[in-house]
Amino acid sequence: MLLRALLNGITLFAISASTMAETIKLQHAISLYGQPKYSENFQFFDYVNPRAPKGGELKQGVIGHFDSLTPYIDRGTAAAGSHLMYDTLLARSWDEPLTKYGLIAEKIELDPKNEWVAFYINPLAKFHDGQPVTAGDVKFSFDLLREKGSTFYKHFYQDIEKVEVTSNNRVLFIFRHSHNKELPLILGQMPILPKHYWEKRDFSSPGMEIPVSSGPYKPIRIEPGRSITFARVGNYWGKDLPVNRGRHNFDSIQYEYYRNSNVLLEALQKGEYDLKTVSDPRVWHDQLRDVSLNNNQLIRSSLTNQNPQTLTITYNSRRPLLSDPKVREALGYAIEFEWINKHLFHGMYKRAESVFAGTELGASGHPSNHETELLLKWQDEIPT
Repeated sequence: MLLRALLNGITLFAISASTMAETIKLQHAISLYGQPKYSENFQFFDYVNPRAPKGGELKQGVIGHFDSLTPYIDRGTAAAGSHLMYDTLLARSWDEPLTKYGLIAEKIELDPKNEWVAFYINPLAKFHDGQPVTAGDVKFSFDLLREKGSTFYKHFYQDIEKVEVTSNNRVLFIFRHSHNKELPLILGQMPILPKHYWEKRDFSSPGMEIPVSSGPYKPIRIEPGRSITFARVGNYWGKDLPVNRGRHNFDSIQYEYYRNSNVLLEALQKGEYDLKTVSDPRVWHDQLRDVSLNNNQLIRSSLTNQNPQTLTITYNSRRPLLSDPKVREALGYAIEFEWINKHLFHGMYKRAESVFAGTELGASGHPSNHETELLLKWQDEIPT
């Protein structure tokens, strides 16, 4: 009844906050699958070193140019690292699927029927100019992103019916329907922008004015189109939160811009920056010079992840010639993967056997007895 009253526009905010709190537990985290890994009193993520030393600088190389410090609009090209200036409602953990923990939002109130979600703002949260972050800033950010932000946000937030500020530290999002189970997590990704700074400025226009923000870093040196350096904010409000402990350790992070990938690679081997991810086996084996790397104290490391493998060939099954699964299967066998991998890619690729190859969801070998039982329902549709 209370939610229906809200939908009808009746302002019962003081009642709604207390009544809902009695029946719905405030959560420190939300997950799309099961329960969050980390308990309410966790101190830090398992994959960080909470005693990691602070200091030093990290230099990175990127291709292209930039003319904006706003990464949330369509116009202009935002500088690499711009996201470091902005905090979001929730923070992701990287060792569990689709789970987020409190950052600017200290607690989350989630409707069991998935018809709404409310976020409670951490009273410690503040922008770099000292102004506190409020529920009003959250609503303002949502409206600004949907109205003047990238087209991406118009689609991203299309399932939100309306937003209500029910108190200075509580903001309520009411959904158009209950089918989008990921919507609370999507809202948790929203960067929070200061109303007092942006309400008199044109958010949709790119520019190089350093904005007021709330994240762990802010720009200190800018050469438009060529280089940008961010400094760690010493009095960053969220530095001691569990989601941030052991992170944001460099005193400065610098991004140097280069014209193309060849120049970028040469710059690495001359020691002009510190880190590069190489995904092409030909570059890894044929273009990186060990002498240059050793002279600049660069170390090779190969990393294995559990992300789905990229499918590099897909077929347009709407064409009559390719509509037959047997034809597509035959074309797959016709590709001499083993020869190509050995002679062109130094044997570093693995053939994808399914959409989920490379992940814990990928199937291998024959199905187990339990898997066979689950598949019996569709035994007439599944190939032997």
